Amino acid sequence: MQNIFIFSARLKHIRESYKIASKELAFAINVSNKASVSKWEKGNNWPQIDMLLNMSKFFGVTLDWLTGNADSPLSDSLLSKLEASMIACDLSLIHISEPTRHSLIS
Repeated sequence: MQNIFIFSARLKHIRESYKIASKELAFAINVSNKASVSKWEKGNNWPQIDMLLNMSKFFGVTLDWLTGNADSPLSDSLLSKLEASMIACDLSLIHISEPTRHSLIS
């Protein structure tokens, strides 16, 4: 039962951070009634699985995160790729002169 409150809070937070209205989200995920989005954000009920999938795709987050079953909104494989990319970037800075490196970092 607690996951519905996590879902509700996360949905509202991510929708507002994207600066879109409930009506716009409803349209984007093919919900005919914008009141459904409001009910989900209040924790009154769960959306159907197809709506959950549409939301996770629309916002670029995992279904597990959206529904309160994971702490990170990104998939493990994406996180691994980002970490590898950051390490490669850090290593590439080793081959840059000291003044240039400081200007890139700051």
